Amino acid sequence: MKHYYLIDFENVKSAGLITIQPMLKDGDHIYVFYSDKANTVNIEILTVLRKMDIKIKYIKVQNGQKDALDWQLSTFLGYLIRKHGNKKAKYHIVSKDHGFNILLSFWKDIDLDIIKVEEKVNPPRKKKVLPTHYLAIKQGDYQGVYEYTTQKERVEMEKMIHLFIINQIY
Repeated sequence: MKHYYLIDFENVKSAGLITIQPMLKDGDHIYVFYSDKANTVNIEILTVLRKMDIKIKYIKVQNGQKDALDWQLSTFLGYLIRKHGNKKAKYHIVSKDHGFNILLSFWKDIDLDIIKVEEKVNPPRKKKVLPTHYLAIKQGDYQGVYEYTTQKERVEMEKMIHLFIINQIY
């Protein structure tokens, strides 16, 4: 049985390819739907996929409106089902987009299971670096510079400094 993987590359990027790689068998087909928003592929996964006996086609979507890629992927799925039927093939949508759930429900109602594969690979996220701010205090003989990164830290710091200064005066 052939398997057809339709990848929402805007949504899952290269992690979608990495996720399905262990499931792939000789003769499977991958259709990568991409746009200008997402057009960079991890070379390592491409190297692995090239060594396998699978067919990969890259489809640049005609963009211009919200969900353009989703509409084109869904339409292409219908085309594949018409062309290959539902008895000799399995179809997979690789996306985290919950909008595809209604499509899966539609096909299930007419006795065709489409498998949704959600990305399992979580690439390390870059740690968000908060800007550092400084607060200079001069009160009589007391002076100091304090740093903070969030507004909450600033409020807490101002309270502590205020209490410290009051205790020094009295």
